Amino acid sequence: MKMKFIFVMILCVLLQLSLSACDLIKVKITTSDTIEAYNEGAKLYKQEKYKEAHTKLLKAAEKGYAPAQNDIGWMYLNGLGVPQDTSKGMEWLRKSADQGEAMAYNNIGFAYLNGLGVTKDTAEAINWMIKAAEKGDSMALYNLGIIYKKGDNGIPKDSEKALDYFKKAADKGEGDAMSEIGLMYKEGNGVPKDLQQAIKWLEKSVANNSSLGQINLGIMYYLGEGMEKNPTKALELLQPSAIKGHPIAQYFVALINYDNENYGIAAEWMTKSAQQNYPPAVHDYGSLLINGQGVPKNVEEGQKYHQKSKALGYHE
Repeated sequence: MKMKFIFVMILCVLLQLSLSACDLIKVKITTSDTIEAYNEGAKLYKQEKYKEAHTKLLKAAEKGYAPAQNDIGWMYLNGLGVPQDTSKGMEWLRKSADQGEAMAYNNIGFAYLNGLGVTKDTAEAINWMIKAAEKGDSMALYNLGIIYKKGDNGIPKDSEKALDYFKKAADKGEGDAMSEIGLMYKEGNGVPKDLQQAIKWLEKSVANNSSLGQINLGIMYYLGEGMEKNPTKALELLQPSAIKGHPIAQYFVALINYDNENYGIAAEWMTKSAQQNYPPAVHDYGSLLINGQGVPKNVEEGQKYHQKSKALGYHE
């Protein structure tokens, strides 16, 4: 949820517009109480106090404030602070979109992309996200890049188009887009493989507070890709995302601790990652059980985890 504050003042006298011209301009007046309720709600949302945020934001939304309508719609769509109600979420998002709110365009696109409150339709998702991108929304540019990078529901992969969208989003300061550019250079996807360019873009991503950038750069430090291995730096980058519950970060934090023979801590992080069905973690937790490292030895249970990892698509 990105908070954007747009204030437009139309001063007919100062602009020397005629009275008839002013009559043609429809201005929705937003009171200071509405703005105050929105700002308080936005602050609570950022603190992940979703129930309290919903109460504040709803007041502003019911007054017709488009950014608040978008945020309320997003909360219902995802069940943040309220029981999930995708139909109600779409209703609020469309109200916001009717007033030209770019984030609402993007979020409606997200709904179509994932079939939330509407029938899944990637082409329609792209249409809405393009509308948002045309209004300068960086998240829409990023999402379009992801769609074309992966290909989805009849939309073919297009690395060149994905890179173009990621660069446009990066130009607007979107840290996750910088991370994706870094990965494309790392993998040689749509560009010649260049680990130094990958590191450069991932460092930019980290500087722009991207958790994805932290994870991807942390993995490069751990594996020594384009640089000397540095598990201490890797742990520094990965730990924050691991604490927030990201399974890939949790997995690599477990590996770093395992390498240092901190088997108990390694098992704790591997368990957290495995509980989210991250295939390598499911497999390696099974190995910990089989070998009795950091957990009581249980060969039979460990073998079950190995079988589960294969069912999840893990290949040694």
